[in-house]
Amino acid sequence: PISMHHFLQTRPEMLSKLFLSFSTLALVIYSYSTVANASEGNTRIGSWCSNTTGFQPQSSYKKDLRTLLNSLASKANESSNGGYYALNTTTVIGASRASESETIYGAFLCWADTCNACVSAAIRDLPPTDCLTDKTALIWYQKCMVLYSNVSFLGEVDKTAFVYSKDSVRASSLTMDVQGYFGTVADNLNELATELSSANNRGGWGAAKYFGTKNVTFSSYIKLYTMAQCMPDLAPSDCGICLTVVISQLPHYCQGSEGCWVLNPSYYARYQNYPFDYITPPSLLSPPLLPTGNRTRSKAHIVNIALGMLVLFFMLLLAILLYLQCIRKNKDPGSIVDIHQRPSYPSIFQAARADFMSIESLEYDLVTLQNATDNFSAYNKLGEGGFGSVYKGVLPNGLEIAVKRLSKDSNQGADQLKNEVVFIAKLQHRNLVQLLGYCLVPDEKLLVYEFVPQKSLDLVLFDSGKQGQLDWSTRYKIIQGIARGILYLHEDSRVKIVHRDLKAS
Repeated sequence: PISMHHFLQTRPEMLSKLFLSFSTLALVIYSYSTVANASEGNTRIGSWCSNTTGFQPQSSYKKDLRTLLNSLASKANESSNGGYYALNTTTVIGASRASESETIYGAFLCWADTCNACVSAAIRDLPPTDCLTDKTALIWYQKCMVLYSNVSFLGEVDKTAFVYSKDSVRASSLTMDVQGYFGTVADNLNELATELSSANNRGGWGAAKYFGTKNVTFSSYIKLYTMAQCMPDLAPSDCGICLTVVISQLPHYCQGSEGCWVLNPSYYARYQNYPFDYITPPSLLSPPLLPTGNRTRSKAHIVNIALGMLVLFFMLLLAILLYLQCIRKNKDPGSIVDIHQRPSYPSIFQAARADFMSIESLEYDLVTLQNATDNFSAYNKLGEGGFGSVYKGVLPNGLEIAVKRLSKDSNQGADQLKNEVVFIAKLQHRNLVQLLGYCLVPDEKLLVYEFVPQKSLDLVLFDSGKQGQLDWSTRYKIIQGIARGILYLHEDSRVKIVHRDLKAS
């Protein structure tokens, strides 16, 4: 990637070429803006499955399930769906044939602007890898959810199945008033729960029936944003009760994080300290109308203004770069400071992700980790590597963790260890194990990671009795995940990292 520092070292004649490239890029961005909007929000959040009842890979259930999912994908392409649709195999394959097999129920919930793309992506990923033969499964993306089950869920409240996604940065690194921060989160979400429980008086249809957002200024530099939604098939009172349940689960799942969302087949709640990246909310009042000539002309007018602003932006960028180049010529080369290193006023998002992370926010006390691992008992030992042993632990709030107990002869100093902890904790990617924190006392050096239930790949890959679990499709997905993690480290992380120790364990 080209940094501003590199621009300062570019010759003037190169800048004109860069401007031409930027102008071309502006046209490309405009040409593909529709495509970009369609794919926005297609980031997978997580999945859940029942793990209780399963079906055979060659059974009629799998065939009927695929037919049901294809029907849902087709409905997601219709603008009249309102961001929500539910059906079952009796409707799809006919009553006579359905009576001979088990009924499957399916539904999707989505944002209107990306419904087709997001639901199609979710259905491609169903069933999730970890529940390939389960009769009930749920998958969440940023802007949609798809659910299927052999048990009818319409109008039913699920209080057990949860998927969660949280930021790695704790709120304590952003504000000293942690109790006030989470008190404000709870107040906002409880207000949303009250509003949505009277949805019959709010108007709206489809996905917008039980949808709401709130934002409030928490301090001079922090604004808090909250969002909540229930499935449209619920009764208003059930929606309010559901959201009360999920709000009560936030401390358990979010672990004091500055931003988090907890999702369920019936409802979800989310909070963060930067604006949601959604531009178009679910349709709030009525089904979409047929387009008119005036609307077309208005849309064209908006496009022309946007394109003009884009070109103006790149012309202004060129002028700034030429000005910086002139300044550079009049200064001693040694006085040029890399712009990446200049102090600035970071946005709340940037501050939370990097600059405001403190070593104190990542510290665990020894007693907590001793209790979590039963004093590092052999029963909880997961394995041992070149740097020490790893133990499974359970924190008082129920969160499962993995604790690496570094060997006592490690020559790594305390300051060096702390610096590495802060650095690695900032890395966030779904294909990397998350470092949660550390503990450093005179006789112990401990690192706390998220717990990975399936343990190391080598335990399955090199076990003749378990190798059959890894079919070629699963191995291919594992390879893809490894590649995405490496690409993130090499190209997309804040500081480029080369792993150098990649192996099956």
